Amino acid sequence: MTDVRIDDKDIYLDELIYSTGLTNDDLSEKMSALGLQTDVEIFADSAEPKSIEEIYRKGWNVKPA
Repeated sequence: MTDVRIDDKDIYLDELIYSTGLTNDDLSEKMSALGLQTDVEIFADSAEPKSIEEIYRKGWNVKPA
């Protein structure tokens, strides 16, 4: 998971979560532990519609990319 911010013409990337083998529950817990707000837009791999729906049902504002 990467945080992307744009300031004028500058783009800032901050890698927040880099792990393999995470379940959707694990991912949700890690996002909560980072203090992320559930209303922040999260763009996820559209090849995983079931995962997107599951994370969305956990209250996250996740959308397919």
